[in-house]
Parts: sequence; structure tokens; C-alpha cells
Amino acid sequence: MLDEILNEKDSNKFDVEGGLKLIKEPSSNVLSKITYFPNTLSTKYLVEENKSLIYTGGKYVVSQNLEFLCKIVQNLSTLSVNILFIPMKDKFLICTHNPSTSLFSKTTLTNDFFDEMDITCLVERNSGCCISSESANSIFRISREFLEDIKHLVINADSSKDFMDVVLVGPGAVSELVKINQLTYDNSINDYLSLRSSGEFCIISHVEIWESLFKRSPNTLSEIIFYMKRESLIIKLKKQNTGEILNFKIEFNAKNFIRYDTEREFVLSFSYTEFAMACNIITNLTKTFVLEYVLGEVPLKISTYQPNIANFEIFLPCNLVV
Repeated sequence: MLDEILNEKDSNKFDVEGGLKLIKEPSSNVLSKITYFPNTLSTKYLVEENKSLIYTGGKYVVSQNLEFLCKIVQNLSTLSVNILFIPMKDKFLICTHNPSTSLFSKTTLTNDFFDEMDITCLVERNSGCCISSESANSIFRISREFLEDIKHLVINADSSKDFMDVVLVGPGAVSELVKINQLTYDNSINDYLSLRSSGEFCIISHVEIWESLFKRSPNTLSEIIFYMKRESLIIKLKKQNTGEILNFKIEFNAKNFIRYDTEREFVLSFSYTEFAMACNIITNLTKTFVLEYVLGEVPLKISTYQPNIANFEIFLPCNLVV
């Protein structure tokens, strides 16, 4: 669980069920003042060669919401080997894609999440800046003590360059530049950026409803099975090695949920581990989330309910049988 983000004026706070407070950042004009110095930290500082001298990226400054940003990047680094940072004029996307399972996640940070942006030269590319999850986790794993000394963090994202830059701005004129090697990445992610709801079913619920489901050892379980009825949801679990369905059942009345809509009765099965990971990240953002079926290769969508300046969506592969 995330602790409360640093306090700000009440009019700028976005309270999220679960204690998290995201701040609508005031403008800081920090980009015009930065003089930064290269530092290795966790990656090698190398001079870029044979790359275009034309800048086509965007710079994004965060301060009050830095702790949240660090936490979400650390969580996302567990979903795939790479993380994609996509600069856009009206938002900033952080995406993951696991080719082996097709799992895809998208975190959307609106302009109000940042206290300053420079998008005057930005040429939008859905390919974005791809870096390894190991590097991302290392850079954004900042201790609470060090966080208190950081006034701003600047993400400089230009997919035409060899490196994505992260600048840590401390007190006074102290700042450090981390250059993160960009990896080649195919554009298959484009297929996931605009998945639409199919209307098959939609469940809105509080996170605590599912807590009993995650008290079992994930190493022994492979799948969750939903038996979607008109007025109820029955959940069963399947063993990892044998494929045997456990003598275990949870049944929820439709009235237990904030919303429970289904077009028909069916059986839905999907990965226990992936669902547990998704719910773990969701709980860092909210106490209420949406579970629905969408069109596409990974049709099971889990997302934050009524997002404000930050939204998390994850899409899982599943099998639906009528």
C-alpha cells in the first residue's frame, strides 16, 4: 500500500479510496533552471553517436507525485522484462507487454500529474522509449530518505535517441543525470492502446471482496474460474500441476458488488498469478476497481474506478465458454 503523498492545498488534492492523495501540480518553471551533471548511478553514461541532432521528445517534471511515480514503476517492472514510456501532448503513458502471455498494462498520467512539461518539440510516436524493467526498477527505487532531498524528477523521453534521460534535481544547483539505454521494440503495442468494451460483462467492486481469494499460496494454483450467473458469481480455483479443480468455492451475490452486469451466463478462466499481480497494483491506487470484458487478444480488463489524474489498466488473456 502506498502512504499518503506529500500534502498540498485542499483544492489541489484528489483523494483516492485507500489513502493515496495525488496532487494537481502547480507550474514550477524548473526546466529553464536545470544545469545537470551526468552520473552513472545504475547505468553507464555514454556519448550518443550517429543519431539525429533534432530533438523530437518531451520533458516531464514531477515533484509532489514523485513517490507515487516511483511506486507504480516498481510495480510495473514485475509484469514484463521491458517498460515503455510514451510521451504525448495531453498525457504520458507507461506501458508493459509480456509477449509470452500477451498481458498488457497501461498507466495514464494526465498533464495535471506533472508540475511542468515541455512538449513544444514533441513528435508523437506510439513506439515510445523502451527500457529494461531492471533498469527502470533500479532508477525509480528511491529510498524515502532520498526522496525528501529530491525537489524534482525530470523524464526526458525522445524515442529517436539512444538513451532516455532521467534528471534528479536536489537542493540548490545539485542535480544528477541518469542515461538509460533504449531498447529496440516492435510496434505490436499499438494494437492494445484502443481496446473497447464488448458489453459482455462488467463488475465494479471493492478490493476487499477479493481478499479471501489471495490467502492461498499462488505457487500451487494455476487458474481462477468464474461461473457468471445472472444473480451471482461463483469462483473456483485450479491446481498448478494436476489441473484439478480444488474443493473450494466462493459465491458472491450480485448485490455484493457496486455494479454487476452480464449479458448471459458463461464460464471464464484466467491466470491466478496474473490476476493477483493486477489486484496488488490496483490496491496502490484505489479501493474500488472495474472488471470487464473487451474486444481484442487480451479481453479481460481490470482498471481503476473513476480515475482522476492517474489511471491504471491491465489486460489479461482469458478463456470464455458459454
